[in-house]
Amino acid sequence: SRSCTEEQLKQVVERVAAAEAGGSIPPWQEPPAPESLMAELPEPLPVEEAVVGERYFPAPLDVTELTLRNGMRVCFKNTAFMRDEVHLTGFAVGGLSEVPRDFFPTASLSGTLAGHLGVFGHRPDVLGDILAGRRVDLELAEGAYYRTLRGLQSPHDLE
Repeated sequence: SRSCTEEQLKQVVERVAAAEAGGSIPPWQEPPAPESLMAELPEPLPVEEAVVGERYFPAPLDVTELTLRNGMRVCFKNTAFMRDEVHLTGFAVGGLSEVPRDFFPTASLSGTLAGHLGVFGHRPDVLGDILAGRRVDLELAEGAYYRTLRGLQSPHDLE
């Protein structure tokens, strides 16, 4: 393994400081955040293609469950309280146990990688700028035998 001495590190820091002072390393300019999360919004599937099943659970639950083409089950319920929030929960059977062995290391790190690479390619700090003033949160999880998503946002911020 390669290593360097404290003196060598000090020399590197001094060279960088001199280059900055001399103007050969310009100060960081943060590019402006885009107005939208995606450059182009995807064309949604027609409901009759996306939703393959629907069940209604009467009172006291009063919940509607949709089964999507990819196996995800999404439940929704209207309530008289918290009218300024939309909660979303989705669940699908199948998770990391269904991933081919060669792809398992990548798949098991997918959440971490997505967090570092950013949503739709936007770094986390840029994503924060794009979503500033909006109330939106989405969490994805993949376990050995399931996939889930949970979200919360203001109805005013639905797109």
